[in-house]
Amino acid sequence: MGYDYTTERLGIFTEDGLKMLLKLKDRIRLLCQSAGACTIGKVIDGTCGDSWAMLACIDYLVEQKFIVKISTGGMTQDDVLTLKTT
Repeated sequence: MGYDYTTERLGIFTEDGLKMLLKLKDRIRLLCQSAGACTIGKVIDGTCGDSWAMLACIDYLVEQKFIVKISTGGMTQDDVLTLKTT
């Protein structure tokens, strides 16, 4: 069974899920402010936690229009994230 955002999204609204969401949001903001953009691989690199839960947090941030995800057409970890501008 592969990654399913609809299923994994439910975990975001737990105490641990919210902690992970805030941690990843701060990491994305920091990486994007310093470099302009970052890859998903760079965001989750060295971050402890379940990979699918982290992907759900990233997809949630896209859904909430905090970030924009640009698909490279390859591996998910190579997709590019940028901060959403107005």
